[in-house]
Amino acid sequence: MILSGGMHEMKNSNSNIVNGKKKIPLKFKYAIIIIVLAAIPAISVGVGAYLYIVNQSYEKLDSAFYDAASEFDSNLGIFLDNLSKLNSSIVKSDLIKNANGKITSYINLKADEPDGTVKMNPAAFGKEEKEIYDMMKTFVDSYDSIPYMTVATETDGGILIYPATNRKPGYDARTRSWYKNCVENESEQILSDLYISSSNDITVEITDKILLNGKLQGVFSTSVNLSYIKDIIAQKAIGKTGAIIAIDKTGAIIAHTKSPESVGKDINSLGSEYAEIVQAEDGQNIYKTIDSKKYIFKLISSQNKKLGWRYILILEYDEYTEVGRKVLYRLIFVIVLIIIFSIPISYLMSLKIVKLLKKIGTAMAGIETGDLTTYLPVDGNDEIGQISEYFNRTIEKIGDSIKSIGTNASIMKNVGEELSANMMETAATVNQMTTDIEDTKEQIMKQSYGVKDTASAIQEMIETIKQLDSHIEMQTASISDSSSAVEQMVANIQSVNTILQKNKTLIEKLEEKSNDVKESVTYTARVTQEISAESDGLLEASSVIQHIASQTNLLAMNAAIEAAHAGEAGKGFAVVSDEIRKLAEESSLQGKNITSVLKALKAKIDKIADDSVNAEKIVNESFQLTEAVKMQEDTILNAMLEQNEGSGLLLNSVSDISAVTDEVKSGSSEMLVNSDKVLSEINNLTSVTEKIIIDMNAIASGVVQINNAVNEVNGIAQKNKLGTENLFMEVNKFKLKR
Repeated sequence: MILSGGMHEMKNSNSNIVNGKKKIPLKFKYAIIIIVLAAIPAISVGVGAYLYIVNQSYEKLDSAFYDAASEFDSNLGIFLDNLSKLNSSIVKSDLIKNANGKITSYINLKADEPDGTVKMNPAAFGKEEKEIYDMMKTFVDSYDSIPYMTVATETDGGILIYPATNRKPGYDARTRSWYKNCVENESEQILSDLYISSSNDITVEITDKILLNGKLQGVFSTSVNLSYIKDIIAQKAIGKTGAIIAIDKTGAIIAHTKSPESVGKDINSLGSEYAEIVQAEDGQNIYKTIDSKKYIFKLISSQNKKLGWRYILILEYDEYTEVGRKVLYRLIFVIVLIIIFSIPISYLMSLKIVKLLKKIGTAMAGIETGDLTTYLPVDGNDEIGQISEYFNRTIEKIGDSIKSIGTNASIMKNVGEELSANMMETAATVNQMTTDIEDTKEQIMKQSYGVKDTASAIQEMIETIKQLDSHIEMQTASISDSSSAVEQMVANIQSVNTILQKNKTLIEKLEEKSNDVKESVTYTARVTQEISAESDGLLEASSVIQHIASQTNLLAMNAAIEAAHAGEAGKGFAVVSDEIRKLAEESSLQGKNITSVLKALKAKIDKIADDSVNAEKIVNESFQLTEAVKMQEDTILNAMLEQNEGSGLLLNSVSDISAVTDEVKSGSSEMLVNSDKVLSEINNLTSVTEKIIIDMNAIASGVVQINNAVNEVNGIAQKNKLGTENLFMEVNKFKLKR
């Protein structure tokens, strides 16, 4: 079945312009994707290979530099170490240790040569000096690297050199820097700084102290020619462009593989950039551009700390990356080949997909105009065939949906017309309801005003009753307070009576105990007087003891005198008399101590006797006061009993007044409760009336809203009717299968 309706003009599906923008062919996009997917692995592998090869090249050249420097440094260290040991051995020989004062001193000699110098003549040497000279000659002639040896003495500044070298008159070896440096250094041996002669000969001095029994005798120095190292370093080739420079600790160039003429010059003479290089850390790469060429510099220090030499590697940066560049060029060539082969492959692979997409494009153009009768051919069981099948099913479902929409649109059109007519009638009914509600609202407002006036009158009456009730409440509280006060007073009086009864009992006991104390104190005073009298007898006895001791002492003395007269026969008696004398003296001393103690004891007893008499007087006075307190307690007790009877009568009167007041308060409270109930009912009526007014207002407002809503729904019903008609017309535009 073909539904009637207008058809849109079909657009050209093969056009290269879409929405004003130039279309990019899918084949081209597909080719780009394949090329990118093929190129990414090649680029990744190539970049990795490039970085690996560059790194390997760097490590190879770096290793060559380190190996060359280490080999040279090791050989030089061994060479200098052997010569240092030789120098130390010579210094320890007896011939050198005893050279002090036995070699020629030039301090006081005059010139004997035309050039104003003093000739060092081996033929004129003494025996010891000649032996030393011959020994040095043997060593110098045996070692090509030793140009000369020197010995200098401490006593007179003498000096001996092989080969013999004339000295200036007054020459004192002790004033020379090489001598002082060795003497002042803590080490027994020192290695001098590098010396480069005008002929570019490189030498160092190995100097040892000459010691005899720990005392300085002089110094011995061996000069070492290191000129051969220039040739050794020159033979070390690092890559194609690499160069090695050896410098001493002062910065003087020792060797240069590319510029031998710079030997002996300061490193800074090669360029200002070397000032930064010599300050760099060991192993640090420094990149510099010289004469438009980029170089890599690296500095390493000698392991021989005495020398303090350093080696500088110079290499053109391009040599590091040369192999890597070759790999990079090959990588670019491979990528170009990938692109060339990828284009036809991607074109052939995209033909079938593009063909299907063109068919889909044609079908979609037909759908745009409303033609749903177009279907795609289903070829094969691959993904393209599945896409065609799914597309056909989708078009079929869309067609079924359009048919269903057309049927329902017709039904909705009829319903819309019916709804529009019903809404017109509903709007008229709602308007009438609004008028009736306004009249009812007016009547309820009048009723509300009357209820509010009644509530105000009842409220005033309740306020008056509340004031009366408040006054009664205050009176009741006052009477209650008075009753409580009277009850408290009666209770206090009864409590006081109880306390007075207890006090009376306690006072009677106190009187009884006071009488006992009085008798006890009287007895104590009498006994104390007797003890005081008897203590006088003890003092007399102590005096008798002292007298007996004195007489015994006299007898002992007489016995000693008689024993002395008796001679040998009276020696035993003399011993006894001496012991008796000692016993008498000790008894006299103890008698004195007893007398002293008894006197002190008697003084204390006399004091106690006096205090006992005073205590007896105080106890008598306390007993009399206790009698007086007892009489006063009896008087207070009688008065409180009378007060207790009067307070009981007052309490009964207050209780009667309180009962009458409670009855009045009960009646007032009942009136107040009933008035509150009436007011509550009036308030409820007022609340109900106000609620009715609020509800009526809400109903009126709701009816207005309903009226507005009905009018709005009526308008919507009209729009719905129009929309349904438009939908019905649009559905009829689609072309569908029967």
